[in-house]
Amino acid sequence: MQHFDQFTIHTFRGIRELTLEGLGQVNLLVGMNNSGKTSILEALAVYCQANNPIEWIRVAQRRDGRGNNLARETILESIKWLFPQIKIDSNQFYEGSIALSSQGQFNIHQVNANFKEFIGYNQKLIDQESNSNDIYEQKGADILIEANQYTNQHSLFSGSPYNPINTKFQIWENEPFRYRSLKPIQTLLSTYFISPISHWFEETQKNTFSEIVVENNRNELIDILHAIEPNIKNIEILQLANSAAKFYVDHKKIGLAPINTFGDGLRRILTIALAIQSVKGGVLLIDEMETAIHQSVLSSIFSKVVNLCKKYDVQLFLTTHSLEAVDALISANQSDLDSISGYRLDLKDQQTIVKRYSGDLLQRLRYERGLDVR
Repeated sequence: MQHFDQFTIHTFRGIRELTLEGLGQVNLLVGMNNSGKTSILEALAVYCQANNPIEWIRVAQRRDGRGNNLARETILESIKWLFPQIKIDSNQFYEGSIALSSQGQFNIHQVNANFKEFIGYNQKLIDQESNSNDIYEQKGADILIEANQYTNQHSLFSGSPYNPINTKFQIWENEPFRYRSLKPIQTLLSTYFISPISHWFEETQKNTFSEIVVENNRNELIDILHAIEPNIKNIEILQLANSAAKFYVDHKKIGLAPINTFGDGLRRILTIALAIQSVKGGVLLIDEMETAIHQSVLSSIFSKVVNLCKKYDVQLFLTTHSLEAVDALISANQSDLDSISGYRLDLKDQQTIVKRYSGDLLQRLRYERGLDVR
């Protein structure tokens, strides 16, 4: 299934009026540093889960993942920079907006979001009769999101085939974010974002692994791990002695060993394989696909990743700085080049320009002319 045939960023971070046309099941983004590759993945992430405040917070803080807690920006500062500035009022309060739209099978066709700072008191603390020392004037922000969902039926009231899904939440500068909803948040489109450091965090992957074991799909994980380490017999989550539960690999030569003893490459591939199975019928976003993976196994890994995405109807978006990764993707899809779309991003006069390459054109440019398409 192809959820997106076209995706347009009208305003998001530093990008203005950029359209990805002719999207395929596998979509490769290349370009120089600061050309907007990661921003496109982030825009897709919030678009697919526009009604989920937690996803907006995750996207806003993901780039800060390398730093320690003392160095991290506040949530308010992190999320503010997703929203291109509309204006600063006379009191120096920031106001910004995001506008995104798409065409394709996904029934959300447009998302608009607004961010507006203010100074005030947290009403929730007042309502909870918190200690008076906890209630003080501070900076906050209102965030209002509207996602237009296509229903294929015209409303009796508005006459429009679109049903607006509105979400509003507040963020406070000096407080952790807490969001409580009276009803479960609807999943608009299942999405998984893999950053260059996602494989460092096992906790987020354990539930997915347990589901895969229940569904008896563990052999698919082991098969893709064989691309890096062919002597793997099995993989388990074990809790030994007083240690926390973690992934263990059953190896033909050394027996049971924690997965982190095998290096980042194995953990990276496990993260990707788990993500594909957790977003069946959804969208997978991978930033810097080649991270921690040696170029000699890229073609084999790409082949297995793309085959799994096709099996589970996952539309894949990935970025890379590696020419070897581009070649590996082409090599892994020789029999189905039509499923690949490539996009080169260039920053000119503070505007991101995009050029599309079909899978067939990518192959001819690389193999026949040896051009560097990054």
